[in-house]
Amino acid sequence: MRQTKKFLSLLTLTILPLMLIAQSSIGDNLNQISYSFNTKFFHHGQTNPFILIVIIILAIIFIGLEFYYKTPYFSLWNTFLSWNAISIEGKNATAYTLTRLFVYAFLGISISSFVTYFSISTLFSQPINLVVYIILAFIFQALLNYLSYIILDKIFSQSGPGRLLLLNFLYFWATLSEISFVFFVLLLFVNNLIIIQLIAVLWLFIFSIVFIRKAIILLKIFSDARFLLLHFILYFCAVELTPFLLIFTNIKN
Repeated sequence: MRQTKKFLSLLTLTILPLMLIAQSSIGDNLNQISYSFNTKFFHHGQTNPFILIVIIILAIIFIGLEFYYKTPYFSLWNTFLSWNAISIEGKNATAYTLTRLFVYAFLGISISSFVTYFSISTLFSQPINLVVYIILAFIFQALLNYLSYIILDKIFSQSGPGRLLLLNFLYFWATLSEISFVFFVLLLFVNNLIIIQLIAVLWLFIFSIVFIRKAIILLKIFSDARFLLLHFILYFCAVELTPFLLIFTNIKN
């Protein structure tokens, strides 16, 4: 019974805002019997039913993840923001918990790419093809993080730090998964430029806070593994900052 109530509450919280936002965009006159869908997804062109289907599928996936793993999404934030939580998770992590993180991280990278695109394009008036560079940059960072894990584990025999680096990467993107989904839906349906800019600024602020937190955790990992500060600086510039520099380089161009 308790799980049923939780499922209904999550479903309501997911669908109700979507209905309320879409209601002001769908149809020209509420008194008419027939309605025409005029919602402008991505703020250009007519409604794309495929996008609406994707939103519903993502909502079902997030609800299913919470019920299958019986762990709320906000527990990811609690772990990521705790000082020693990731170290403890690294020692106790199993295939079961890592699979959950992989799924959340994949969703986080995918949806965050489009939210970042909306944010940058809204604030800097960039062309649509910028989203390609953002997706490639995030995927490139994921590959670099995994390569760092392989190098530390196989070449330097530092399986502990390598595991923590991989776990930190997964938590970084996993924490941004559901919140990026909320911003994704809002940015698709809201047509007020000022509200869109406020959402974009808020998203970039949250993204920056999580990125800084990631840097602090990585510094602690390198310190515990007795690496030099120079090693951390080289790693952080090469692996963490380079993909984002690619984005801002394309913004200037």
